[in-house]
This record gives sequence, structure tokens and C-alpha cells, in this order.
Amino acid sequence: FNGRPVFFAVVAPWSAAADAPRPGSGSPLAGGAPIVGFLLIIAATIGLTRRNIRLGRGDRRGALRLAFASGIVLFVSAMLSSDHVAAASELAIVLMALSWVLFVGAFVWLAYLAIEPSVRRRWPHVLISWTRLLSGQWRDPLVGRDLLIGSGIGILLLVPAHITRLLGAWRNIPPPRPTAPHWETLEGAAPALGDVLHVATEAVFVGVVLLVLLFIARTIVRNQKAAILLVIAAAVGLALPSMQDRLVEIPMTTVVVTAWMAVMLRLGLLAFWSATLVDSIWSDFQPALGVSDFGSPTMIVAVVALLAPALFGFYTSLGGRPLLSARLLED
Repeated sequence: FNGRPVFFAVVAPWSAAADAPRPGSGSPLAGGAPIVGFLLIIAATIGLTRRNIRLGRGDRRGALRLAFASGIVLFVSAMLSSDHVAAASELAIVLMALSWVLFVGAFVWLAYLAIEPSVRRRWPHVLISWTRLLSGQWRDPLVGRDLLIGSGIGILLLVPAHITRLLGAWRNIPPPRPTAPHWETLEGAAPALGDVLHVATEAVFVGVVLLVLLFIARTIVRNQKAAILLVIAAAVGLALPSMQDRLVEIPMTTVVVTAWMAVMLRLGLLAFWSATLVDSIWSDFQPALGVSDFGSPTMIVAVVALLAPALFGFYTSLGGRPLLSARLLED
């Protein structure tokens, strides 16, 4: 104004993408569909659980152990991620954490009892290693195998996101606005460990929800392949409002969702959990790894959390056998 600057703006590479309206982003259905869908899932799990209990079906001990473990891990995660002071606000933190613990624990218990008998009958291999883990067989070689394979797949499934960004840059598509980092990973070792525990519980939640969706779709269409395609289409459809370059992102998202489905149905729930855990930890800790020294507490937590499932899985999968056989040493 009158030769003087009166307005300043930082123009980032993603500014054009952020200002442009996304197709369907303004529709109320786009934001409400996931909420309505989750409420329907809860209603379906309640009905199925009631039916299985009445018929005497389901692994009640395993469901209780899973719900209890998920609740305890989630509560510890909330306590590690919070700032604690000797004040009345501490009670609010504990009550909020307990509310999430009760909700997640109840849902995991309901969902596991709802789908466990049907999954055990139709896809028994999905639950073999998971059931052994719940029964306390931590050192079972099958448990180690699935943890090891799942960890490797979790790293591989990070590749499509990088390919999507490279293709977008090649086509001169502005990158999307960066998402806010998980601040816990930047606040020290304790909050970072809390984020890892939260991700571990979240992976259980996602795996159980996926099995519920597969069971519901299989019940509706009466065909396994059609049910898988229906779930994949639903997942891609829910991701559409957040897509910037649909020409690239729709095929890549379809490939990623199909890969996750293959992990669940071919390798099982435990491998899916391990893959989800490693994938999410890497995604959550990327900002922290970029600004932390190698010997910092956050870096140590990240490296240990990423390597622990694979190393434990590798050691356990040996079944007590030595890493190098005596014949190999003699040669």
C-alpha cells in the first residue's frame, strides 16, 4: 500500500494443491461415511457376538486376553505420552485414558468373539500363529516366522507411497500438504515409546476390523473373491476424497490395499499385525529421524521398535537350532 508491503504469504510447493478444492471433499457424505460405517460394524459385531455366545462358540479366553492386553498397552501408552503434574488436571488425563481403554478393550473383545469361529472355519491358517501367541507359546517357530515375514513386508509396503510422490513430481503435480507429525516422537524417549505402544494397539484394532469387514462382505455376497473385491473397492472409495492425483493414486492405493489383503489372507493376522506395526512406526518416526542424532533417545526407541519384531521373529523361527550348524563350521 503506497509502495509498502502490507501482506506476506509463504508459498510452498503444495500451496496450489492445498488451495484447490478436492472432488467430493465438500460433500457431507464424504466425511460421514466412515463414521456411519464404523457404527454399522459395531452393531454387526454385537449381533454376531451375542449369537456365538448363545451357541457356545468362540475362543472366550483368547478374546479376553487380547482385550486385556490391548487395554493395558493403550493405558501405558497414554501415560507415557502425557505431561504429568501434581494438579487436578491429572485426574482428567487418567479418566480420558481409561475411557479409551474401555472402548478399545470392549470392541476388540466383541469383534474377536464375533469373527473368530467363522474365520477359524473358513480361513483357519489366518489364526494359527495368532492363537498360539495368545495361548502363551511365544517361542513357537510359526510365531517367529510370521513376525519376521510381516516385518519385511511392512517395510516393502512403504515403497508405493514413494513411487506415488515420484510420479506426481514427474507429472508436475504439486505435492500434498504435509501432515502434522506425531509430536510424541519429537518429545523424548518416554513419549516416543508411548507412540510405539499406541501403534501396537492400533495394529490389533485394524486387523480385527479388517476381518470383520471380510466376514460381513462374505456373508452378503456369498463368494470369497467377490467379498475381497468389495472390501478393496470400499477402502479405495474411502480414500478418494483425500487424493490429489487420482490418475496415479487410485491404481497405487488399489495395489497397496490388495497387498494388505493378501498379507491377511495368505499369511495370517499375526503377520498382518507385524507388518502394520513396522509400517506405522516408520511413518510416525520419519520427522523425528530427520532431526535426531543417531545416539538420541528417540532414535534408539525408533531403531529398537523397528528391529525388535524382526530380530525376535528370526531367533524364534529357528526353533532352538543354532544359527550356524556344526557341518557348516566344519566346512
